[in-house]
Amino acid sequence: MKKWILPIGMFLLIIALGSCEKKPAIEKEKHVSFHYKGTLDDGTVFDSSEGKEPLAFIYGVGQLIPGLEDQMKGMKAGEKKTIKVKAEDAYGPYREDMVVPVPKKDFPPDIKPEIGMQLMAQTMFGPVPVRIKDINETSIFIDYNAPLAGKDLTFDIQIVEVRDATAEELAPFKKEAEQTQLPGGTLPPVPKAEK
Repeated sequence: MKKWILPIGMFLLIIALGSCEKKPAIEKEKHVSFHYKGTLDDGTVFDSSEGKEPLAFIYGVGQLIPGLEDQMKGMKAGEKKTIKVKAEDAYGPYREDMVVPVPKKDFPPDIKPEIGMQLMAQTMFGPVPVRIKDINETSIFIDYNAPLAGKDLTFDIQIVEVRDATAEELAPFKKEAEQTQLPGGTLPPVPKAEK
């Protein structure tokens, strides 16, 4: 009877190992959800998913800042990581040429401008959040920089789920890619702000 115990034990171990499902890793076109806390160098929390649903995105289609997304590759559900992102891999450097003076006479009369006020500006790319940086006697200076431009960021993240993205989830990105392709498969140039 004893001679059968070892083979039966090995057989059960093989079955148990075979039934363990391998967790998928983050790679292109995976649907990923994760919790995060984003902080600045001085420890200020600029955003967090605490008390909210995890943030979900499709990996590799440009939904996250590059410096964060790139460092998530290969992670699996349950993993935690602290990711440091330099400004150039986040929202880019702060650019003074993105602060545009608007004559006071051209400003909507129903808005009383104040420094720091957040507004939505209509651009050729759609609505963009902007803020009032300064006001003088003749002009209101509108800052088109992202609020976190020029700042290094730190993210403490925990991956909640990694799975294959569905065709429906990928469809908007496939359509967008098809619409932006030029003949020969090249992408259109990115417009630059004039100085």
